[in-house]
Order: sequence, then structure tokens, then C-alpha cells
Amino acid sequence: MIDAVVAPTPIPGPEDFIERMPNVRWAVVPIEGATAVYWEFAPGATVPRHNHYHAQLLVVLQGSIDMIFDDKTVTVSAGELLSIPPYQFHAAAVQAPMRVVDIFVPKRQEYEEEYAAQRGAA
Repeated sequence: MIDAVVAPTPIPGPEDFIERMPNVRWAVVPIEGATAVYWEFAPGATVPRHNHYHAQLLVVLQGSIDMIFDDKTVTVSAGELLSIPPYQFHAAAVQAPMRVVDIFVPKRQEYEEEYAAQRGAA
């Protein structure tokens, strides 16, 4: 039995996307116990090597992305997903326009706050 109210969360529209870094736009959607981040990448976009304590589920909506790990590169294409465990170092490179959604558990509070500040809500 579900005790909490369950309701759908709208997918961000074009007006919700904000530039986060060159060639990368984002829209952040807080959800219960997690954070969904929708990304739009222009050709040539890169994400530097990093890690975090969050589990990350990457779902490619359009195009493809090269996810770079210490010992290999994995190309993830539209309709595919990739699970990245907590603390796993990774980077990314994009050759053509693409869209992806990342689900982070637990919440990426710093992303939610940064996005809200960019939108003037903080």
C-alpha cells in the first residue's frame, strides 16, 4: 500500500533550459528522494572527469554520448540507459546534438539550489 500521494511530474519545456557551461544546457526537476536533471548537449561538449556519492542513472533521449571511465569508453545511444555507481569516476564527450536525463539518488541538493538561483528563485 502506498502511503504518499503519487503524482506525475512534468518534463521540462524549452523555456526551462538554462546554460550551465559552454555547449551544455540543463533543467533540474526535484523529485521525492532524488533529482532529475535534463541535459541538452551541443556538438563538442565535454564533461570533465569527476565522481560523486550519488548513484546516477543516465537515460539517453536523443543522440549518443561517450561515457569515459578509467579503463574504457562506453557509448550510450538514444533508448539506452547506463547505471553509474556512487564514487565511480567518469567523464563525457558528445560529438552531435543530444539530450539525456540523469536521475541522481539521493538528491543532488547543490544542483537544485544552483538551478533555482539561476532561475532567480533563490
